[in-house]
Amino acid sequence: MAEPTPLRRTTRPPLVALATAALLDLARRAGIDGPEVVAVANRQPPMGDWWWRVDGVTPAPPEDAPVVALANLLDLGATEVLTLALLAALEEDPLLARLVTALQAPASGSRPMVGLLSAAFAAAAGSTEDAYTELVEGAALEAFAIVLRGDDLPIAERRAALPPAVYAALRGRTTGVPGVTFAGAPRVPLAASTLADARRQAAAFTDDERALVVRTPSLAEGRAACAAIAEALGRTAAFIGTEPALGLGVWLALCGMVPVFVYELGPNERRRLPPLPGYRGPVLALAGLEGTIDADGVAIPSWRLRVPSANERTDLWRLGLCDPELASALGTEHRHGAGRIAQLARAARRVARLEGASRVERRHVRVASWTSEGVGLRGLAEPLSAEVPEHALVTSATLRRDLELLLLRCRARDAQVDELGAAARARHRAGVRALFVGPSGTGKTFAASWLASRLAAPLYRVDLAAVTSKYIGETEKNLAELLGQAEHEEIILLFDEADSMFGKRTDVRDANDRFANAQTNFLLQRIESFDGIIILTANSRTRIDAAFTRRLDAVIDFPPPGPEERRALWQAHLGDHHDLDPVAFNRLAAVCDLAGGHVKNAVLCGHLLARRAGRRIRLPDLVAGLGVEYRKLGRTVPAELGEATPIDFEDGP
Repeated sequence: MAEPTPLRRTTRPPLVALATAALLDLARRAGIDGPEVVAVANRQPPMGDWWWRVDGVTPAPPEDAPVVALANLLDLGATEVLTLALLAALEEDPLLARLVTALQAPASGSRPMVGLLSAAFAAAAGSTEDAYTELVEGAALEAFAIVLRGDDLPIAERRAALPPAVYAALRGRTTGVPGVTFAGAPRVPLAASTLADARRQAAAFTDDERALVVRTPSLAEGRAACAAIAEALGRTAAFIGTEPALGLGVWLALCGMVPVFVYELGPNERRRLPPLPGYRGPVLALAGLEGTIDADGVAIPSWRLRVPSANERTDLWRLGLCDPELASALGTEHRHGAGRIAQLARAARRVARLEGASRVERRHVRVASWTSEGVGLRGLAEPLSAEVPEHALVTSATLRRDLELLLLRCRARDAQVDELGAAARARHRAGVRALFVGPSGTGKTFAASWLASRLAAPLYRVDLAAVTSKYIGETEKNLAELLGQAEHEEIILLFDEADSMFGKRTDVRDANDRFANAQTNFLLQRIESFDGIIILTANSRTRIDAAFTRRLDAVIDFPPPGPEERRALWQAHLGDHHDLDPVAFNRLAAVCDLAGGHVKNAVLCGHLLARRAGRRIRLPDLVAGLGVEYRKLGRTVPAELGEATPIDFEDGP
């Protein structure tokens, strides 16, 4: 070939024009002159021989900037550069696609073969062999900037193509990449301390340490924190919830993105950050509090988002509700994170709109806490949404004092040790763990509902059947998910009949014992680090593992009610819909040694009988209900109560 004429232009023609000229020259040499060749040649400006000078010195036109940037990033050769430009043009130019099809006849298809590209771009690489080597061994293939289709074909017949992510990068598009999303709008406002921490985390990246795990139970808050890190780096966060698509690293690098891999892991799960060929910047992983994430077996630093301080929570509530007084009260009383505050504020505003209220009030936030929580519990617990008034809880003076002290501890748990010494602050956790012990029906669950009502927090009873699993590791995963979500949403968890899960560990005689003990050990560790409120109920404290009892903040006994409490229970359940005199109340309280649960059932039964008869409740109606309860217990109704109302349904209910 003659020596090309020296360039006299200030910029070279677009790369796609150079690649097209190479194809036309190949068609001329092969004697192919069909209508496709003529059509493309008629619109192609004359190139001469000087176009082979793709040396990176002559300035490229603006439309080639993405390809040039990718070439500089991966240190690509001329054949790879021209191939990238051609493949991108083939996605948009049907006439050019027909030219490639004509050159490859009798094989069909507009994706160019390796053999065709090697022959067309031989002059740019120096020889056909050099062009072939660039394509099948070059950096573009290693970074998946170019992929070869047809693994069952000879290499020369494999078709070159652009992954969708690379095509998007070359066209400057930041959307439409498979498996990639961006931070939702509106983004969760973060506390000032969290934003400061995000900037420090961004500044801590080095060439040797380019990965960070962001841990939080709130996905929305975690996304906002990752976006803040990316902004501190002058980039945008791209959230990846699946295996990275081919060429994703190239897209991230060219579009100025920071990858954020989103994982949902159990306690024993391990995940390795996938490689991103073509990308060399920081990498983030967003996960909950459980599981392990590493990079090629090397541990990754982690950043666990903290609960904002009371003042910061107040500021966040003020942003969401625009009510300084209500914001101050909510910020002090509840330990919500930024994500939960944003969620509750949106839900409370909606509740207020539904009621036609002009401003958000405390009761709207209370309703919102019941209608916008529990999504992450996924059937592992059931809501106990009944509101228990203050006067509805009937207890002895000692029990009431214990419950009031527990309520005080729950309200002060955020700053309880701030004024104490270093020893008190050293291992303090904000969580509260209480055990309610007493016979069935003594009001343990009712007291838990009373406590939740006073704290204006949702109460969920854990479904032990849904949590426990016969598969190894599943129970721990369910519990971790349950506790993490409850901690984030400040849900009070009630473990009824807790001795089934927190029972004493046994000697290991078989695999079942080892499995059960492992579950108990996990529970002991996870409950100790739990920052929320947990209430356990049991009929006897002797069946609870001693190591767990030491970790409890309160153990409250619920003894059977005495005569005074029983009288108050009867009065509280009957209300005003009865014809009982004080003597009847005294008789019920004195001779019926039953707990509150049995009293409730007897009152319900008596009310049905009185309602059927069209009158108010009388003592014989209650005696009939007591007869049902005593038969449950295998006992007889005390004779001092007299005759019960006959239960006769011959005439129908």
